[in-house]
Amino acid sequence: MIVTPYGLDFDALQMRLHPAAARVAKLATETPSSFVAFDLLAVDGQDIRALPQAERRRRLEVSLAGVKPPVHVTPMTRDVALAAEWLDRFEGAGLDGVIAKRESGPYVPGKRAMIKVKHARTADCVVAGFRWHTRGPHEFVGSLLLGLYDVAGRLQHVGVTSAFTMAMRRRLVREPEPLRHDALANHPLREWVE
Repeated sequence: MIVTPYGLDFDALQMRLHPAAARVAKLATETPSSFVAFDLLAVDGQDIRALPQAERRRRLEVSLAGVKPPVHVTPMTRDVALAAEWLDRFEGAGLDGVIAKRESGPYVPGKRAMIKVKHARTADCVVAGFRWHTRGPHEFVGSLLLGLYDVAGRLQHVGVTSAFTMAMRRRLVREPEPLRHDALANHPLREWVE
């Protein structure tokens, strides 16, 4: 995560994804980030994904006891009222929700075995572009880049959406295909993309 005076900046973190190592190093210096651990999958060479969430969490806390920033362990509670307070208190800081997991559940690779609780909001956005999925560039869309027009009529990047099934990710490759040829030539977000 990248912390700013206005809260967490997910977009700045995504901007650090780049194929050139020199650019990644430059961005890491310009926009330092923090690491927040929320689960533990292996410890001391032992795969612990089959263990219940409660035990993995206990081991995470033991393993990272005493860490100092920029490494953090995410807070955790079993108190529903406290979780609801976190949802309200941290909403404006860049966190869009809280995660609920079953204490008895194992880690299930490739599946969402958790519930993300967030405030419901809707907005009619412009799909201004997309990023390829790591499992198949040119085969799956990873995320859609979203924009809104400001009062001066300029398109501004406002975020991304990526909660798609793999079938939808494949379909999203085909739908915008006719629009991809020379898409950046006169794109309103060209400077942002570059």
